[in-house]
Amino acid sequence: MAEQEHEHHSTISTVRREHTEEESALRTVYYPITPGYEEEETELFFPHELLKFGIIILMIVGVLTFFASMVPMPVGDPADPLSTPPGIEPEWYFLSVYQLLKYVPRWLGVGFSFIVFPVLLFAVPFFWGPVRRVSWGWRALKIIVAIGVFVSALLSIMGLLGFE
Repeated sequence: MAEQEHEHHSTISTVRREHTEEESALRTVYYPITPGYEEEETELFFPHELLKFGIIILMIVGVLTFFASMVPMPVGDPADPLSTPPGIEPEWYFLSVYQLLKYVPRWLGVGFSFIVFPVLLFAVPFFWGPVRRVSWGWRALKIIVAIGVFVSALLSIMGLLGFE
C-alpha cells in the first residue's frame, strides 16, 4: 500500500494518499477523517448505511404488520347503520335534506333534493329565451320561478327546524 502522511488541522485531520503509477502518480487525494479513526474504519453512507436503515425500517414495518393482523385492537360494539345515536346531526348544509327524509320516503327526498331540484335550477336560464317567445311562456316562467322560490323557502325552513 502506498505511504500515508497525516496532517492535523484543528479537529479534522486529513489523509494524503499517494497513488501508484497505475492510478496516475501525479494526483494526490485528501480524505477528511475524524481524529482517532483510520481510513480502513470509515464506511460510505451509500450503499452501506442506506441498506442498514432500509433493512431496519422493513423489519419494523413487518413486526407492526404482524401485530396489526394477528392481534387486532377491539373496536367496541358493532356499528348499526340504521340507527343514529342521539346528538349526532349532519352539517348545516345537509340539515334540510335530513329533515326532509324524516317526512318523505328516502328515494323521493334524495332524488328530489339532490337530482331534480338542482337540474331544474340549472336548466331555467337556458330555456328562458325560447319559452318567453311563446304566448303562454311568461305565465309558465312565472310559475316555474314561483315553484323554485317555494321549494327554496321550504328547504330553508326545514333546515332551520333541524337546529334544536
